[in-house]
Amino acid sequence: VINTVHWLASLFGVKAEDIHVQVAGINHFAWILKMQVGGKDGFTLLRDYLAEHSPFEHIAQIDERDWRSSFEDYGVIKFLLFQRYGTFPAAGDRHIIEFFPWFLTEATGWGRRYGVLPTTYEFRLQELEHRRRKARQMLAQEGPLTLSRSREQVAGVIAALATGKPARFVVNFPNRGQIANLPLDAIVEGFAYVGDKGVEPICVGFLPLIVQELIIGHVLRQEMIVEAALYGDRELALQALSGDPLVLDWEHAPQMLNEMLNANREYLIPSRRR
Repeated sequence: VINTVHWLASLFGVKAEDIHVQVAGINHFAWILKMQVGGKDGFTLLRDYLAEHSPFEHIAQIDERDWRSSFEDYGVIKFLLFQRYGTFPAAGDRHIIEFFPWFLTEATGWGRRYGVLPTTYEFRLQELEHRRRKARQMLAQEGPLTLSRSREQVAGVIAALATGKPARFVVNFPNRGQIANLPLDAIVEGFAYVGDKGVEPICVGFLPLIVQELIIGHVLRQEMIVEAALYGDRELALQALSGDPLVLDWEHAPQMLNEMLNANREYLIPSRRR
């Protein structure tokens, strides 16, 4: 959510602090339900932008040989979903794309058509070496290290809990009714106040029906996966896997499940394996 707000700030040419959003959903699949940009309606500004710009405008600059390209967010998926559904996804395209069956297919180049490159094993190795090289450079320099705060919220959440001074963050938290039309106790994402009273989710009410429809299947599959793990229920695990939108070959789901269970066998509780 925070990275998307900064991305939108760059798009509109404003400071991130000038953008105020109402967000609700699940992890990596939250949606911006309302947005104000410098006191103006953000959705109107988005529609005005898309009236003059193609959603695909920026993907021509992608260099598939550069590992960093697979981590860039060009916003194509967010723009297309906003045009279709009227609400704006709050996560990066490389996360959002995993929740739909039609973006990651052979016909789309496994996402390339929409500016999302596969994050290959080789890219991960290049990223790791980049981070190691950066760390070595920092250790070799003279004088104190220069530290800057990242956009991640963990430090702020810890500080709010430790000091009791309340602050507002995006959190994943059991649904206590803050999202009225998702199941209670499901882990949902949204804003909350964190402080001396712990975590207090901010109510958003009802999701738009289309957003509820897009999310509810994933919530129910998560419940099935947890129950399958707790009770060692292989059939329930297979049902959950078969219903996932990225399982495009239904007939091979049992084989996929077997391979996954075998690969993770050491982490399963022996008495609950099936």
